[in-house]
Amino acid sequence: MRLRCGSNCLVRLISIVNAGTRNAAIASLQAGPGSASGKIAKPLAGYVYREGTDYRCSDCWQFITDKQRCLSHGPGDVIKPNGYCIYWTYGTPVRDGQPKSSVSKEESAYAEKPNGTKCRRCVNSQFPTCKRVDGTIQSNACCNLQTPR
Repeated sequence: MRLRCGSNCLVRLISIVNAGTRNAAIASLQAGPGSASGKIAKPLAGYVYREGTDYRCSDCWQFITDKQRCLSHGPGDVIKPNGYCIYWTYGTPVRDGQPKSSVSKEESAYAEKPNGTKCRRCVNSQFPTCKRVDGTIQSNACCNLQTPR
């Protein structure tokens, strides 16, 4: 089977294999050889920066607007426009379609937070850096390690 996804493929694969140990597995992945920071590399953290989005289902190409469902989730999972998960991929939502997967909300870390998921709302942010993610971060970016304030 061939996986086709963005820079956070490894994070997505880890979440599919075992959602219960996802955070522990991600935490064990360091920034890489030669990194003195001990922090997690952006691709492994699922770091995304896309200007003009709130990283919500309403901005994801997998969101089925007419049914409040998602191509990545099971057919019984109601997905709200203001929800978010680690499968988020920027694009125009589909109007009509059928869910094509059986990934649970727990496996995808689906949630609905009234204040959103941007780095500026995370307890780990110390602009222009982060306690957990290696390198410079943007206040309007988001990652899979986000912990809301």
